[in-house]
Amino acid sequence: MAIEGIELPGWDSGIGMRFSMYAIVLIRNKADNQAFVNDKAILKFSRPIDRVFAGWMLLSLVLLLVIGAIHFILYGQHL
Repeated sequence: MAIEGIELPGWDSGIGMRFSMYAIVLIRNKADNQAFVNDKAILKFSRPIDRVFAGWMLLSLVLLLVIGAIHFILYGQHL
């Protein structure tokens, strides 16, 4: 991407928010015209293994949120 002059999003100054957006683009496999990241470039330069990694990342994120919510419901009330 750097060879073609495609820059990283300027709004993400190192906290990694763009990685979840990249993963969503890879899983959806569809470019959006009004996206925060360059969807067409992501789809153009991605490898098949990147889609597997994106699915794994999103699945683990959802599981983490569900486990956190269950933990809060069961044990968070006693603080």
